[in-house]
Amino acid sequence: MQIGIIAPSPVPFCIGGAEKFWWGLQRAFNELTPHSAELIKLPSPENDFSSLVQSYQRFSQLKLDHFDLLISSKYPAWMVSHPNHICYLQHRLRGLYDTDNGHQRDLRLTHYSQLKKISEILSNDVDRQQINFLFSEVKSFLLREPIDSKLLDFPGQLIRQIIHYCDRIALNPSEIAGYAAISHNVAHRKNYFPDSIKPKVIHHPSDLESFYCGKNDYFFTVGRLDNAKRVSLLISAMKQAKTDIPLLIAGTGPEANTLKQQAGNDSRIHFLGFVKDREVIDLYANALAVLYVPYDEDYGLVPIEAFRSGKPVITVTDAGGPLEFVRNLKTGWVVAPKPISIAQAIDECSQNIDRAAEYGKAGQAIAETITWEKTVRELLALVEPAQQFAAPRRKHLLIGSTFPVTPPRSGGQSRIFNLYKALSYEFKVELISLGPVNSDPKTYQLTENFCEIIVPKSRAHQKVEHQLERQAGVSIGDLAATFYGDRTPQLIETINQRRSQADVLVASHPYLLPWLQPKTSTSKLVYEAHNCEFDLKQGMFAQNRKGIALAQEVLSLEAKACQQADLVVTCLEEDWQRLCELYQCQAIPHVLVPNGVNCQEVLFVNPSVRSQWKKRIGYSSFIYLFVGSWHSPNVEAARAIVGWSASFPRQEFLIVGSVGHALQQEFKKLPANVHCLGEVDARTKQVALSVADVALNPMSSGSGSNLKVVEYLASGLPLITTEFGVRALPAALQEQCLLGDLTDFPNLMQQALSNPHLHDLEVRQSARQIVEDQLDWPAIARDYAIALKRLLK
Repeated sequence: MQIGIIAPSPVPFCIGGAEKFWWGLQRAFNELTPHSAELIKLPSPENDFSSLVQSYQRFSQLKLDHFDLLISSKYPAWMVSHPNHICYLQHRLRGLYDTDNGHQRDLRLTHYSQLKKISEILSNDVDRQQINFLFSEVKSFLLREPIDSKLLDFPGQLIRQIIHYCDRIALNPSEIAGYAAISHNVAHRKNYFPDSIKPKVIHHPSDLESFYCGKNDYFFTVGRLDNAKRVSLLISAMKQAKTDIPLLIAGTGPEANTLKQQAGNDSRIHFLGFVKDREVIDLYANALAVLYVPYDEDYGLVPIEAFRSGKPVITVTDAGGPLEFVRNLKTGWVVAPKPISIAQAIDECSQNIDRAAEYGKAGQAIAETITWEKTVRELLALVEPAQQFAAPRRKHLLIGSTFPVTPPRSGGQSRIFNLYKALSYEFKVELISLGPVNSDPKTYQLTENFCEIIVPKSRAHQKVEHQLERQAGVSIGDLAATFYGDRTPQLIETINQRRSQADVLVASHPYLLPWLQPKTSTSKLVYEAHNCEFDLKQGMFAQNRKGIALAQEVLSLEAKACQQADLVVTCLEEDWQRLCELYQCQAIPHVLVPNGVNCQEVLFVNPSVRSQWKKRIGYSSFIYLFVGSWHSPNVEAARAIVGWSASFPRQEFLIVGSVGHALQQEFKKLPANVHCLGEVDARTKQVALSVADVALNPMSSGSGSNLKVVEYLASGLPLITTEFGVRALPAALQEQCLLGDLTDFPNLMQQALSNPHLHDLEVRQSARQIVEDQLDWPAIARDYAIALKRLLK
């Protein structure tokens, strides 16, 4: 079917829960069903009598018969007429339905001669044939009526009666093929649905993804700062609470200044203003609990998002929709809407962190049952009861990794996280990762169909790993997992529990291969080679007896991975050729899956904004940037940069990533203009990408491809690089870089200081566009998905 999702576009435009709901619904239809969906929106001002009526009229005149099915959820979009129309109701215009304060209640339209014709239409039974007459009469009335007339009060009784009449026409059973509501609270509201209709309640999920559970650093709330959200109630409660744990308030709105004045000098209360989705996810993750106390909320996604992060919710008894999920002393606290009651819940939560975690886990179990797959299936069942949509069983990928990837900080983490997240829109993906000793087991539900299960190393495992590292002289946790993985019984048990259900087992790196052998004859084995591991390790291990022996172990393991696999994945064609040379695996199916970038997370920063970023953090000098993890090829490159820094004393050099630790060990004292930031989170890395002037990539060895290069170009940074460093990039992207040998770098770096073309906005935008088209993770994942489907035929 061709499905149209019809919706109003607010004037002035802003992004709220409704907009995110429509985007999520459209994506779910397109990605999870055999149907195609388009979102159709019309500008819909509603700030006065006239504009609201005109918005209703525009939708009533819209012809969308080229769609097989229409779905509306909000006024005035449901005014559209279509033979197959579902109303999935969010709310009516609450100022004309739910908040009638009695204003003009005694107004009699029949007392006004200018309203005679309008009154006659409104007094008749609802009839779509009358709607054009009504709009025509209202238009004539508005042209004649003085602007200060009490009949034009908004809200007022006249506009109330007109909109109620229009809504009765639009939502009449003769017009609607199926009714649903986003919550029981909405379904039970007076005058929301025709008397004969009992709508189906379909809870939908958040459009946000990649939720995870982090620390317990603060209380958190997010939303529009207006009266309906009652943030003032939270501030009053915090002033009475005894806890030292701060409250972070995210969002903007008309009450912002008033709320800040109310908070006064309470050092525990912090206003964050507008925050982006990625930041919101992190803020949920590191909260002790989420506070949410609106009045009679339609649905309220904040509790669902909090639960997805494993966090309990403190709410109130008149919150409305949130009460369908928040259970007192089970998934959070439900208390009276009074400051003292909320303060007591805050203090109780502060003093019982373990209990709060239990409530959060109970909420997480509820939230995981609310999926887009279920939402679209139940919507389609309203109009296709005989042939209800049932999504085909997704093929199941089980991946093994020797390190966690959530949240991603290094190149390897970023590849696994983003590649399999992209694949999760077509496959069910489970990633089992080996976590650090003494940490807690964790499960991150990253998308509806992608989770990471982190199993901490046992102490016995860690002990023998340390012994091996002392012998090898380098970090060797990955190879130790091959030798000693069974010293962490929970890892083997977790893999075995899921192995029989998996259609494909993926060894991401070869080191968990012994534990990832297919259990059934129909299961397939994929070896995802991030590098040629033998070449990489041979360059790392000491050329002594022990080092040579360990390199041979890697050689043997990688040979088994290549020769036993049903499909081999490499980042570079050169890597595939090298594996074939070493292991004679030419007959094994192979797919090239290069490294890419998450273009939604890496912001493009134009030169003017880059200057503003530099001023914000107090830099005025020219900045060169290098990003890398602690691998010998990166260490060689970073060492070269330190050597060049002496020739550029007025410029600054930022070294981001664990490669900085290697430099700090090697150099007793780094030059004053070289700054090693170490491993950083995504937000800090974005700051580094935003303040730098030029990225450096002096790579001369290594395997795999340089993921950091794509991030540089996606962020709008000019790049000085060796040809080796961009060997995996499309030719059109290589043309956007300054290429040279290592001996050329100082000269190229000097040229960059005064080369305006290097910072030309069109040049940088062109590079970004190439990245989006060819190297964004969803684009990269396509070939991998095709290869997997071919494998499973």
